[in-house]
Amino acid sequence: QLQSGATAIDLNASGTLASPVLTGTVSLEDGRYEHFRNGVILTDVTVQSEIIDLSTLQLTLVGSDGGRGRVGADLTVEFTDAGALVSGGLTAERAVMVRRDDVTAMLSADLTLRGQMGALLLSGPIIVDRAEARLVNATAPRIPTLGEIRITGQPLIIQDAVQPSTIDLDLQVLADGDVFLRGRGLDSEWSMDLTVGGTSRTAEISGAMQHERGTFTLIGRIFDITRGSVVFDG
Repeated sequence: QLQSGATAIDLNASGTLASPVLTGTVSLEDGRYEHFRNGVILTDVTVQSEIIDLSTLQLTLVGSDGGRGRVGADLTVEFTDAGALVSGGLTAERAVMVRRDDVTAMLSADLTLRGQMGALLLSGPIIVDRAEARLVNATAPRIPTLGEIRITGQPLIIQDAVQPSTIDLDLQVLADGDVFLRGRGLDSEWSMDLTVGGTSRTAEISGAMQHERGTFTLIGRIFDITRGSVVFDG
C-alpha cells in the first residue's frame, strides 16, 4: 500500500454537462510504497499522469528500492468503445524487489504490458542479479479462526465471490549464477533458465535450476555437492 507522498492535481473541465471534456495532470512526489507480505519497499516514488480529452491516460512512474536500484513504468490507457486498451512497459534495474527473512532478490527487468483491461499480457525477460533463499521458519504460526459466524434462525445469505483480475504471463526468468540456497547444513549456488506462463493467479513454470557449486554439512562432515538440478514441468 502507498504509505506517503505529496499529490498535486491540475485539471481543466470544459464542454457541457452532456459532453464534458476533462484534461490535465495528477502527480505524486516523494511517495513510499510498502507490501509487507512480499517484502517490497519502494521509496522516492514519483508518478506523473496526464488525461487527454477523456480518451487517453498517460502514466509514468519512477522509484527507488531504497538504495541504488531503480524501477519504472510508462503506460498509456486508451478508452475506446470496445473498452480500455493498455500498452507500455515496466522496468527494473538491479532493484531489490523482495526483502524477507527467508528470501531476498535483486532483479533487472524489461517487461511489456499490453491488451484490453481484464485481458492483459505481461511479457519479457527478468534477470535475477542476485538472490538468496534461507531455510528458516520465516513466518509466524497461523492463528486458527472460527470462519464465518451466523446467528441461529437468521437466513443464510450467499454472496457471489468477486474474482480478482488476472494477467496472462509470458516471462523468462534467467540467472547465470548468484542464486544462493543456504541453511540447515546446505550452502549452494545455482543458475536458472525458467519460463513462466499461465496467469498471475495460477502461474505455470517450466525449465530448470542447475547447481553450480556448494557443500552440505552433516554430523560434522563437509560434503562437496557434485551435481544437482530442480526441474519444473508446469
